[in-house]
Amino acid sequence: MNTPRSATPTERAIAAIAGLAAVGSTFGGAMVALAPAASATPAPGQEVNNDWGQTAAQVSEEVNLVVDADTRVVAIRTRYLRALSAYASIKQVQRVATAAHTAALRSTTLADDLSTARTVTSANTRVVAAAREVVVSQLAMTRLVASVTAQVRAQHYVQAPYVAPPIAPTGITAVGASNQVTLSWTPVSGATGYLVMRDNTELATTILPSFTDTGIDNGVAYHYIVIATNVAGWSPVSATIVGRPTAAAPSAPRSVVASPGDGSVELAWAAAPSATGYNIYRQGVVAPIGVTTSTTFTVTGLVNATAYTFTVKAANGAALSSASSSVVSTPVASAPSAPTGLLATPGNGQVSLAWTAPTGATRYQIYRNGSLVASQAGTTYTDTGRTNGTAYTYYVVAYKQNSVASSPSATVSATPVAPPLSAPVGLAATPSDRSVSLSWSAVASATSYEVYRAGVLLGTTATRAYVDSGLTNGITYAYTVKAVNASSTSPASATTSATPVAPVTGAPTGLTGQAADTIANLNWTAVPGATYNVYRGGVLLVTGLSGTTYSNTGLANGVSYTYFVTAVVATVESGQSATVTVTPFAITPAAPTGLAATAGNAQVSLSWTSSANATQYKVYRGASLIVTQSGTTYTDTGLANGTAYSYTVVAVNGSASSIASSAVTSTPLAPAPSAPTGLVAAPGNTQVILNWNAVATATSYRVYRNGVLIASPATATYTNTGLTNGTAYTYYVTAVAATTESTSSSSVTSTPAKPLVSGTFTGPATWISGNHGQITVTIVVVNSVITSANATFTRSDGTETTSINTNSIPQYNTKTVAANSANITKVSGATLTLAAYKTSLQAALTGAGL
Repeated sequence: MNTPRSATPTERAIAAIAGLAAVGSTFGGAMVALAPAASATPAPGQEVNNDWGQTAAQVSEEVNLVVDADTRVVAIRTRYLRALSAYASIKQVQRVATAAHTAALRSTTLADDLSTARTVTSANTRVVAAAREVVVSQLAMTRLVASVTAQVRAQHYVQAPYVAPPIAPTGITAVGASNQVTLSWTPVSGATGYLVMRDNTELATTILPSFTDTGIDNGVAYHYIVIATNVAGWSPVSATIVGRPTAAAPSAPRSVVASPGDGSVELAWAAAPSATGYNIYRQGVVAPIGVTTSTTFTVTGLVNATAYTFTVKAANGAALSSASSSVVSTPVASAPSAPTGLLATPGNGQVSLAWTAPTGATRYQIYRNGSLVASQAGTTYTDTGRTNGTAYTYYVVAYKQNSVASSPSATVSATPVAPPLSAPVGLAATPSDRSVSLSWSAVASATSYEVYRAGVLLGTTATRAYVDSGLTNGITYAYTVKAVNASSTSPASATTSATPVAPVTGAPTGLTGQAADTIANLNWTAVPGATYNVYRGGVLLVTGLSGTTYSNTGLANGVSYTYFVTAVVATVESGQSATVTVTPFAITPAAPTGLAATAGNAQVSLSWTSSANATQYKVYRGASLIVTQSGTTYTDTGLANGTAYSYTVVAVNGSASSIASSAVTSTPLAPAPSAPTGLVAAPGNTQVILNWNAVATATSYRVYRNGVLIASPATATYTNTGLTNGTAYTYYVTAVAATTESTSSSSVTSTPAKPLVSGTFTGPATWISGNHGQITVTIVVVNSVITSANATFTRSDGTETTSINTNSIPQYNTKTVAANSANITKVSGATLTLAAYKTSLQAALTGAGL
């Protein structure tokens, strides 16, 4: 059985160094981790330890090395730990100073800002110094480990195995809960611990592959990474994951109750723990119908007698609870309160009512003396057709949409009254034999009149006239009149007086009446020494007439009027004449004659002879009345040029109209345009080109040649082709607008001709029969007249050229020329007879256009 051996001094030294390296790694230093090396092979002749093959000298040296290493490790470790502690303390001072400075920046005191800034600067300096001490002590420790390791390796051939840093953690997840996030990840092979960071700040270290971050705000997104570690150092950072704490949903509301109202339901429930608000739902509606922080809610706008189902959910800002138990409620209609403030205001034959509307009322029923008289939506009502002086009692009942009636309002009573009558005016008294005739103006709303003499009532009449008879002639009597209706009597009129007198010899006789158009002409027999009063319908019409005729004008045709006449001698009026009735009538005028129509531009002017008895005239276009007027001329405007219109005129006298006049027809025409000006003619070869100034209103033009129309161009130019050169042509132009043509322009005469030619023209060199040579003819032309000609002969061998001048060119008669197809009649003194000569000459003539 093998007994476990104890560690050699070398192994103990290496283990101590590895422990020191582990301490440095824990505090952020990167140290070299060492492990026991393989056994060394001693040199020949060395004493070897039975267990490890080491010599006594090697063992002694290892012991010294361990003692020295332990002493130096303890010193450096103590220095390193103190440096780390100082660094941590000063970092805390730096954080406090920075927070104070940030707060001071929000203040208004400059001294506070400078003081905290100096504190932060001092803390930063100390942090740098402490960090430097950590680095120096860490470096010393690193160098010590390296030195001791090198010695041990050199002496005992020790070689540390390679340990790799861990890989980055993977599979990281974050699960939110209320005020916390739980992180987990896949364990990393070889990792001895993990560093968790939140939002780039160290959060915690753990040896487990999970961590719960607590005490954080719900609804806030937090970013996490994880770093693995072992003796070889730190892994790369993991992927970032976002965690969001989520508050737990509150419990569903309990004890939900519903209380129906008029068109509404009031809901109430017990508060749910942790709830900050509540959503109210109605069956059939997806979205909440209301949100509240209270534990009650009233749903309005509902239909009475309809059942509704409701639920409630609790909310806490992060989640909704499940729905509460549902409740069903049916809104119940309620009657409105009775109308208040009913007021009745009496009027003439009516009573006006007004009242204050109760809440929820949509219509009202009005009752008079207990009977329904109206149903309406408004809060005012006027009851018309009432009897003045009769009391009426009213009340009002209100209704809601549900047709539920209120109780009746308080009753009110009112008695319609007629407005007070005004006193009669215009009272006139006409004395006669033992009587006085009274008349006055009508009073509105009066149904009768009371006649008083000296304050004593004489009688009542429904008319505006009264005759007080049985009086004593020569006695003066004073009269007043009052207006009366069913409810009131007016004040008395102003007083008027009259004195009856004895009658004159007799009343006028022989009264006759003749009717005319709105006129009644009266005639009667004269009473010696009298003036006359004329009465119409019993009412005095005119007084003081000296003659025995009177024309009453301004009457209505077809209405009968009754007249009588009295005679007045001194101040005494006779009795009445016999009456006469006259009915005015309209006299039918004769038909208008001499109707004439004069056409103009878009108009027709009419005139006619006046008709006897006509007061107006009606003008007809076709069958349509276009104007009624008193004059005998009329201009009908706005017509269409080129359209024929028919007119008649009817004479009118009041309600009587004549037959229509004879019809006339007229066609409005646009005014003729002005004659074109500036006509010029430019002759050409068998043509003449005409140009003239455009006429503003013209739509086209007409061109005349020798008095005959030859063209109708739309523009102010025209080319007349196909003419005979040398023949004179005379032209003039007219302008056309619509269907009217202007007068002719000034005429111009032009003679077409070929254009005059000037220049030198040479015919081709033409071989003479037998090829003896060539002849070339050249002519000179000035204004189409040959002024010279020349023929040149060239021998066929080219050695001799003979020039033939003008005098030697042969002259042929017209027949010969035509036969030889050479027009040389204009060349004088020609004697050459060669065909080649005539060919070249003809070509030169053709080139010149001759």
